[in-house]
Amino acid sequence: MDAASPDKPARKPRAWWQYVIAITLFGMAGYMLIQRAILTWWPTLAYKSVPPITIQLPPNLAAADKLPTPRGSLAGANVVLVTLDTTRADRLGCYGNQHIRTPNLDDLAARGVLFKHALAPNPSTLPSHASILTGLYPFHHGARANGIFQLADKQTTLAELLSQAGYATAAFLSATVLDSRYGLAQGFGHYDDDMSEGRELLWLGGLERTGDKTTDHALKWLRGNADQKFFMWVHLYDPHSPTTPPEPYASEYAELPYDGEIAFVDEQVGRLLFELDKLGLTDNTLVVVVGDHGEGLGQHKEWSHGFMLYDATLQVPMIMACGSRMKGVHIDQTVSSADVTPTVLSLLGLDVPNGLDGVDLASSVPSERALYFDNLEGLSEWGLAPLLGVYMAPFKYIWGPQPELYDLSTDPFETRDVIQTQAQTATRLKTQLQSFFGQDLAAAAFAAPTQQLSSDELHKLQALGYAGAGLGNQPPTTPLPDPKTHMDLVLRVEMALMRGDQGSPADAAAALEKLAAKHPDVLAVYRNLGDVYRQMGEYEKARGAYEQCRKLRPDLP
Repeated sequence: MDAASPDKPARKPRAWWQYVIAITLFGMAGYMLIQRAILTWWPTLAYKSVPPITIQLPPNLAAADKLPTPRGSLAGANVVLVTLDTTRADRLGCYGNQHIRTPNLDDLAARGVLFKHALAPNPSTLPSHASILTGLYPFHHGARANGIFQLADKQTTLAELLSQAGYATAAFLSATVLDSRYGLAQGFGHYDDDMSEGRELLWLGGLERTGDKTTDHALKWLRGNADQKFFMWVHLYDPHSPTTPPEPYASEYAELPYDGEIAFVDEQVGRLLFELDKLGLTDNTLVVVVGDHGEGLGQHKEWSHGFMLYDATLQVPMIMACGSRMKGVHIDQTVSSADVTPTVLSLLGLDVPNGLDGVDLASSVPSERALYFDNLEGLSEWGLAPLLGVYMAPFKYIWGPQPELYDLSTDPFETRDVIQTQAQTATRLKTQLQSFFGQDLAAAAFAAPTQQLSSDELHKLQALGYAGAGLGNQPPTTPLPDPKTHMDLVLRVEMALMRGDQGSPADAAAALEKLAAKHPDVLAVYRNLGDVYRQMGEYEKARGAYEQCRKLRPDLP
């Protein structure tokens, strides 16, 4: 009898849901391929402008015209300064963003003082931090742009003054741009700027330390110094580009990772506040939270910061609280982040140095005050015209190749330039600007570098998004482009470099080559192209790009 193979059982038809899953998976894969192709050829589509939010404060915050705690009322208190890098005020819950969770900052504002309209004097990290720590505008303290300037030893910092008053002092930094070489370590007994445990940023190889690691170090120091008066500064860099929040924030804020980074930073602030409470220090610790500058997010075609002087990159969150010793109030008058140093000193009952640009907010908040701004970052990074500005309620005047005037009382997002219809006001504010900067505004808008960087140091700053290569020792002799005219090109260069960040330096070079052909007179395009070639090992091509830079700007070192 022949052996016969048993009949194979009939194959069951696939269930309907299996077809649905297969179609869904193939559809998602196809969508991702199409999306990647589109963004390769039209990279600007990856950026979607984020509408600004009208500031809306919590209803339980009463209005006040000055701090509810008078001068000297916090004598002997500890001080914790938290600076939030690249943080817009309107992205926090307590300022009106209903699509984010910032419970720790919201709670701090609820029991402290929230400043509705706080402005940074400069939209860049080093100049703005130097102003927070000295009470001086960049024009006076001298650290006017990232990387190529430093705060001179002759300047006096808040840390120096508190150290002289018997405070233990420590700072914990999260990015190379505030390395001790730039002068902010003055007065700090401990200055933690070690980025060796940080994550690599960009394929150029710079470093940033994430906020949780910085906070870990701060908490360790705090526990070891809780038995004495202390001043601790914690710098949290995470909202700065590139925005890559950790989970669960990456998933929760997938539509706007920038908000996810702010929510992550709020968690770190909460850890600091929890530790103060655990150590029994809450009611005897003045906590000051302030942004160094904002982020464009597409307003005025500026996606990052450092190029222009609109409130998108100047308005910052500013909150002060001391346990139950400050009742929840808000102050509507416009203030400056340069007010932090004189206000802290006043609250502690210490002498406030003469000649500061910042004012003591514990004594009064002037309503007829002029606030000043400057910006050399566009000149330093791209060879674009520097800008100066002045705010006198309700107007802001911006001086540059094309001066502008805005009435913030009716146009808070600065969309309607009224310089043609308000010529007298523009003239008055230009005169006000000259009273501060001097009659020659073009000379005041320029400053020679005070810091020379090694190649390795420059590469680290470039990896953080700071180029610092467009500023010579003498003012330019030819007219420079208005930053407003270059924002599309800036975005395209940033997107090209992002391809390198994603592991495709050849794609980055190809994109920059096309931009160089279209914009043969723009220094920054060739400089970035040369850097990309060099990282690829294409040294002859790099030499050619750098030679083109030399032809365009032979005055640059």
